[in-house]
Amino acid sequence: MKKTILLITLMASLTFGQTQPEKIKMLHSANAMKQELEKRIPVGSSITDAQRLLQANGFRCTIKQQQSFIELNDDELSDNKSVVEHGNIDFLFCDKRDDLLTNTRFWQAAVVHKNGVVSELLSSVDKSPVLRKKDYIRMSDADIKNLLLKFAPLGSSEDEVKRMLREVFHRGYKKDSGSEGKDPCPDCSKAQVGFLLQADLQQYDRLRNLFLAGYYVWAEWYFDEHGILKGLKVTHQWDGV
Repeated sequence: MKKTILLITLMASLTFGQTQPEKIKMLHSANAMKQELEKRIPVGSSITDAQRLLQANGFRCTIKQQQSFIELNDDELSDNKSVVEHGNIDFLFCDKRDDLLTNTRFWQAAVVHKNGVVSELLSSVDKSPVLRKKDYIRMSDADIKNLLLKFAPLGSSEDEVKRMLREVFHRGYKKDSGSEGKDPCPDCSKAQVGFLLQADLQQYDRLRNLFLAGYYVWAEWYFDEHGILKGLKVTHQWDGV
């Protein structure tokens, strides 16, 4: 009897002695989300502790070295999206998504560190589809390319790019088995290209031109023979008779 009571007491002490991880509030503003993360993961924290906290709150995390992180923020005054690229940094990349019927919200965080000590926090928040028609019109080829690579970076598989197009950008695609007669891949040698995925991201100004002409935003993903993404090209083009 005494042994049973002792065992119950020991188990209770272990249970209540465990500290529960801090709860991170999942906010819909990138600036507010950054402030929330800075409260939980102040500068000077251990990158190991930061990873443990984020994963306990449902984030998936991977270590990135000398890579880029793209911040995507809505400008509340102009209702436009701003894209900021932070390049050649060492960081813990963590992402989380929340699916509600046909809507999806994405959270991404970059915990920048130096020798395992947190030095800066970057964040990005958006909902699916990430880009609206006016964003495709306003944004440059380079900005749209960066956003596409944000959700499916070089090295991704064919299935990952297809999933990104369907779930993040709500766009279809078609597969081209060869690259002959096409513009060469800007990020890789032509010899590396095994096949392409192509997507018509947006068309505009066709009604103004009685549907005889207009602009379109076109993207091509270049894969090697093993189905690994090697390059991406985005263009705004005029299509007229």
